[in-house]
Amino acid sequence: MAIKIRKTGKTYFLDPYLKEELDFDKERIKLDWDNWWIIDGIEGSGKTTLACSLAYYVDKKFTLSNVVWTGEEFEKAVTDVPKGTAIVWDEFALVGMSRDALSNIQKIIVKKAMTIRDRNLEIFVIIPCIFELQNYFVQRARGLIHTYTPDGISRGFWRLWHYDGKDLLYENAKKRHTLYKKPRPDHSGTFTDTKGLFFDHKEYQKRKKNAVDSISHDGRRENKWKDQRDAGIVELRKCNFTQKQIGKVIGISQPRVAEILTDNPQ
Repeated sequence: MAIKIRKTGKTYFLDPYLKEELDFDKERIKLDWDNWWIIDGIEGSGKTTLACSLAYYVDKKFTLSNVVWTGEEFEKAVTDVPKGTAIVWDEFALVGMSRDALSNIQKIIVKKAMTIRDRNLEIFVIIPCIFELQNYFVQRARGLIHTYTPDGISRGFWRLWHYDGKDLLYENAKKRHTLYKKPRPDHSGTFTDTKGLFFDHKEYQKRKKNAVDSISHDGRRENKWKDQRDAGIVELRKCNFTQKQIGKVIGISQPRVAEILTDNPQ
């Protein structure tokens, strides 16, 4: 189906099945629900392209200001925007992000997600692989849309798992280490390249780079703090503090103290 963009008068193709899903989302929003979708796939497979196409259909006021990258941007966006707004969290797991940094961001979203249902938002979380997410987000999402390339070159292909299928896919991957095999997707289809239709692509790239740079800076600062913390733990142990006492002073568990001491032999 062709969707017309108000500002430019241009159109883009939206798969009829995805349109039905989003029409259902609109009804849910009217009845005081919110909607979360996970969109994953390898880098370059069109995750952001698809997410923005879906976001615009739900929210005709969707612009680059509705795309966020950092935890701070997400918190501000979901607090300040009107009800029914579409938000795209682009590259939720940015390239090079440490496991600790990703965990911290997920904690931010969990805290917010528990308090913003009455905002009735349409939120698309973009991540390279669903299995990097905490279980909370998998349970929260209406479904998973996986973008892929069938030949390593072509773009514009997706598969969709609804709520139950998405949960089962996640559990099977955790238990059996199988990716996207069982269960089979509920539906599949194609999407078109909409780059530049909703906002200036150069401005998008600029904002994304600034977000990556800010996260990298925060990561270096976090690592410096951890190095200082670990050095302090080693010194306390040299002064005959027990692991339990160190944990109480630093504010971490005794097993974590043991791990740090193992990684930093005296």
